[in-house]
Amino acid sequence: MTSRGSTQPPARALLENHHTPTLFYQSTDKRIMTPEQFTAAYEALQEDKKIIEGEIEVLKQEYIESLPFKVGDCVRIDLGRRTIEKAWIAEIGVSAWNLNCVDLAINKPKKDGTRSNRRECEYCVRLSEVELIKGEG
Repeated sequence: MTSRGSTQPPARALLENHHTPTLFYQSTDKRIMTPEQFTAAYEALQEDKKIIEGEIEVLKQEYIESLPFKVGDCVRIDLGRRTIEKAWIAEIGVSAWNLNCVDLAINKPKKDGTRSNRRECEYCVRLSEVELIKGEG
């Protein structure tokens, strides 16, 4: 995987350029890495990690924006074992366990049918289980 604007992330380039043990070690016999060499390689990898995590977050947001339902939409959720007839989406997250699912924070209706402020979470909801309710929201 590459970072934007370069052909290789800095740490990988550093490690590939110095893949032979003699470049990282003081002596080929003792095979000892200096603290400076370790720190340089570690910091380069940490920088790559930040770049990749940022790209993952952008990708998640683009995926959430492409979904057929949005935050604030009124939906019906059929979970198989139970059905939530009416709820408003308060937050959408990408499921950590299954990429075909989303995590939803929802607000169910109050007794009078209006949207409550109480949030409930439903984890790993399949996209096919969420149906938009037209005219609500």
